Amino acid sequence: MFASPSPVKLNRVKMNRNSLGLNLKFLMCFISKIEKALSVAWGVACGYLSENLENFWNKKILPEA
Repeated sequence: MFASPSPVKLNRVKMNRNSLGLNLKFLMCFISKIEKALSVAWGVACGYLSENLENFWNKKILPEA
């Protein structure tokens, strides 16, 4: 026969489940902030290159094709 779990064990399970949910929510928020920062950095880098590609070419920094 199975004994019913004690209220203390049930509370621990609930606390662990709640803590997992909070940690997951924090992790998802953190990941979205990293994605946003990377997309901004990528946009800045691409904008810089497109604006200055002619300057790089004229200074012979890039090899000629």
